[in-house]
Amino acid sequence: MRVFVLGGTGFTGPHVVRRLVAAGCEVTVFHRGKTRASLPSGVTVRHGDASDLGAALAAAPRPDVFLDMIPFRRDDARARAAIVRERVGRVVALSSADVYLSYGRLFGTESGAPLRGPQREDAPLRAKLSAQGERYDKVGVEAEYAALDATIVRLPVIFGPDDAQHRFFSWQRAMRDRRPAIAMTPEHAACRISRVFVEDAAAGIAQVVLHERCIGQTYNIAEPEAPTERDWVELIARLEGWKGQVVLVETARWPESLRGPANYEHHLVLDTARIRSDVGYAETVTREHALHTTLAWQRECAPDPAPPTDYAALDALLA
Repeated sequence: MRVFVLGGTGFTGPHVVRRLVAAGCEVTVFHRGKTRASLPSGVTVRHGDASDLGAALAAAPRPDVFLDMIPFRRDDARARAAIVRERVGRVVALSSADVYLSYGRLFGTESGAPLRGPQREDAPLRAKLSAQGERYDKVGVEAEYAALDATIVRLPVIFGPDDAQHRFFSWQRAMRDRRPAIAMTPEHAACRISRVFVEDAAAGIAQVVLHERCIGQTYNIAEPEAPTERDWVELIARLEGWKGQVVLVETARWPESLRGPANYEHHLVLDTARIRSDVGYAETVTREHALHTTLAWQRECAPDPAPPTDYAALDALLA
């Protein structure tokens, strides 16, 4: 199978490429050349920007699959769909769990009551753009690629080594700074948000690319169940050897300076039954191993500069 990958050198991409090569695919990676990535031998690498996509496809043998790993704007997807329409066998495009209405309610762009239960692929989608506006519109991306009967992969929060967002850093830093307690609102402690380890996300993406039966389907990829945010803190505490405690503080007592944008009365949990049934998707490692690997990397590769933490305000809140 010949696979043409647009992007493929960021956080998740190299893991996907390695799995495709291991499965016997002939892989071409087309990117701007601004990111260095460790790719397997035998991968064809071509450099260029979006305007060069047509020429890059013309220079390569006709791909069986075009994998777009970096569709962020509706206009991008529309332009790419027009280019690849007659030049590839099928299309797989990466999207996000933030297309769901439950995400909009979690972060306040949509109003309404909490949507309980895991979100299946046919769950309601957001009607409004995110805070980033037209610069980021995965709902629009999905709509443009739907005309090609593309396979859409919706990803949740991804964690693992090389994560530029250092998802668990604030909790880990508090523990390594020997803070006696970590404060959470009751709503935040009980909130459930789906996550996935980067290797597992890559495995799911590769399986969808390899299975022709996935044409026209949309798939969620995530862990089979979503722990609460407090569960994550306690698992990190165990792995870090932290003996402090989680203290629940009512939301009304939190100063504005310590409040985030999320309304944790809303949850964002994905149902993954479809991808598990259709292609046999399953996790490659345990959650504990995935988190251990991530925390070990973060100890060596903390963000620089580290985001500020107002320990004085937190001490006052805990007091």
